[in-house]
Amino acid sequence: MGISSALKKVLTNKKLSADITFRSISVGSYNTTTGVIAETNTDTSIRGVLEDINLREVNELVEANDKKIQIAAASLSSTPTTKDKIIVDSVTYSIIRIETNQLANEKLTFVCYLRT
Repeated sequence: MGISSALKKVLTNKKLSADITFRSISVGSYNTTTGVIAETNTDTSIRGVLEDINLREVNELVEANDKKIQIAAASLSSTPTTKDKIIVDSVTYSIIRIETNQLANEKLTFVCYLRT
């Protein structure tokens, strides 16, 4: 078992993690009549570890009431972006920052900083 598989097993453990929906948002074309840019949403049910922000992490971008979630990279088919959303218990969060943890060029986990 590789390290990415082991991390996925830990981060998807039902006792340690929560059910979440990762919403990948793809931007489509601009409609000149309505003035709206079309979006396509693709939802993926995964598990992740949701935490409150530590006060030491508060800075000009991260606020004290934000949250962060750690997701096994093997759970997703693509790297999260700040356009994407995370849904936990019917609350939709915007991703404001993403940290990628990797080893030997293999993505292991994504830590997404979230704001409602």
